[in-house]
Amino acid sequence: MQTDFMTTPLFDTRQADENLKNAGCDPRLAKAIVLTIEEAVTGGVSTKADITSVKADIAELRTELKGDIAELRTELKGDITDLRTELKGDIAELRTELKGDIADLRTELKGDIYELRTELKGDNANLRTELKDDIAVLRTELKDDIAEVKIDIASVSGVIQAKGNQIILAMVAVAGVVVAAIKLI
Repeated sequence: MQTDFMTTPLFDTRQADENLKNAGCDPRLAKAIVLTIEEAVTGGVSTKADITSVKADIAELRTELKGDIAELRTELKGDITDLRTELKGDIAELRTELKGDIADLRTELKGDIYELRTELKGDNANLRTELKDDIAVLRTELKDDIAEVKIDIASVSGVIQAKGNQIILAMVAVAGVVVAAIKLI
């Protein structure tokens, strides 16, 4: 069986008063003692009204807290939206900046490529000129070498012809000796 804490008295003042009077206490003194004990016993105990007041305070705090949470949620959503907008702006700004940097690099690279191409054309032209000069020198040297070889061939040809004539004469002489030797036989 459950008893209601608030309806059951903690201290029975009538019974205490009666007990003190029966013990020979002066009725005024008995009443003063009972009141002092009652205050001491019930002074720190919460009443239904106290509990109802605390419940009302809790309900009020809960309502305030819900309001604060809703307000904070709304504020955070706004902050997130602001940050998102700011971030989109920063990204767009960075994108524009990067496009500019890329365009600058392209222009710079085109200039470097043009400069390198021009330099290579100049180097190529110089190499062609050097090669033409080297080829001309080689042609002249080859012509000189060919002329010398022709002279050497003509000289060798003359020597060969002279030697050939000598060989023919020697053969004719040997043939004459052979014919004379055959006649003698």
